[in-house]
Amino acid sequence: MSEEQKNTDEVPTKVAEPSLSDTLESWLTKVDESLKAWGIDLDKMSAKAGETGEDARAEYEKQVASLREQLDKTRNRVDEITKTQGEAAGEMRKGVQNAWGELRKGIEGTAKKLGFGGGEKSE
Repeated sequence: MSEEQKNTDEVPTKVAEPSLSDTLESWLTKVDESLKAWGIDLDKMSAKAGETGEDARAEYEKQVASLREQLDKTRNRVDEITKTQGEAAGEMRKGVQNAWGELRKGIEGTAKKLGFGGGEKSE
């Protein structure tokens, strides 16, 4: 990801979607890049949440904290996959693929509520 991409207000960052048909190496690369980009996005969302009204801020901060926890859990599961081999890695990969999709939905929804990506901010 270039420095220019990191500094844009586009949240969530557009990422390549991993597919279970990808090689393990390609899949791991896509997931890792996504998680790194979304970590930056969560920092941007947290900063923007601080600019909202008190009631909305508390709710947005709670949502961002929950997403960050979900991101961290997904990252830990990816780390486990890199240490595991065979069928077990394949099964774990399916679980992470599902968690990745849920995380993406959560980040997209929260970003939209905060007014990123052309969406209207809702308070």
